[in-house]
Amino acid sequence: MNQPMQNSLNRDPVSGVVTQGQGKAASFTQIDWVQRGFLELTGITPWPGTLNLRLPDPADRDTLMTRPGVVDLEGQDGACAAKLLPVTVTAGSTRCYPASIVVPMVSDYGVDQLELISPLNLRDALGVQDGAVVEVSAADSLEIDAAIFDLDGTLVDSLEAYYQVAKFAAASHDREVTRDFVRGTLDANNHSFWELVFTDDLPNRDDLIADVKLTARERWPEIQNQYLTDLPGVSSMMRTLHGRGIKLGIVTAGSGSTIQPLVTDGVNELFDAIVTKSDVNAPKPDPQGLNLALEQLNVSADRAVYVGDSRVDIRTARAANVRGIAVLSGAGTDQTLGIEGPVRMLRSVADFLRLL
Repeated sequence: MNQPMQNSLNRDPVSGVVTQGQGKAASFTQIDWVQRGFLELTGITPWPGTLNLRLPDPADRDTLMTRPGVVDLEGQDGACAAKLLPVTVTAGSTRCYPASIVVPMVSDYGVDQLELISPLNLRDALGVQDGAVVEVSAADSLEIDAAIFDLDGTLVDSLEAYYQVAKFAAASHDREVTRDFVRGTLDANNHSFWELVFTDDLPNRDDLIADVKLTARERWPEIQNQYLTDLPGVSSMMRTLHGRGIKLGIVTAGSGSTIQPLVTDGVNELFDAIVTKSDVNAPKPDPQGLNLALEQLNVSADRAVYVGDSRVDIRTARAANVRGIAVLSGAGTDQTLGIEGPVRMLRSVADFLRLL
């Protein structure tokens, strides 16, 4: 089992018993400014409602809420302020899931009450009912020697470029693809993209797929130049990490051609390991590429993190026994990423520094 490593940035779990809430949180968590605040401060867009726990020892909440990492959600429009703390939750031997404690700043809030927001329906994800015991661990600061990143959707904004080239190539054979379809397949890192487009039982199906792949490859350089962009804050963050002595790496399932925005900024020179599909014979989520990067960086798995925008990135991290950090800047959503059990979630990789 690789789960202990995935959860290794957390300390001193607190146990609580699942109980019914008052039903007030569902509407609160769906208010626009509340959702924006949760996303900015915790990387989480809340599922409607919260998971409510009763703490056998009321002092446990203070133990958690006095840890570093507590942030303030300012009240607006007559709603109360709240304190938030990113955590992971687990029940029994199930996978850990990202969440945040939310403590409303009201005088009559129960001292033995603990409410958890998450991008997931935690009851379903954990498989728990009232009376079940859930463990909550504060997500403490990272202590790492290396930060390894996915490329597309994580360090560069390539989603629109991939959509445009897929749309053009599909149209050459009178097919249509949607942005949601492209995003979903990138999230799953499906290596049979065109097989999913051409699902017909046609006698010339293989020839059609080969032709459309060639069309996409031929058009890709032009579309990449037109639509590929950088992501705000990436360059300055990488320079800060490098200045702190943290080794940097990239592991991508692609050819690496989309690194151009980092080359333009000169940031590519800061990476001591860049692993592309040509360096491995097994694609993600096989850990081969990530293991190769660790070897090139001369860093052990427990002293590194892998940051990515897709569920396959988090699966790759787990397979390599490396802590996975999910970012919401690319293919994955907070629901698809959250169910994979990253140790933390971020709006974008530019927020990574606050984890250190």
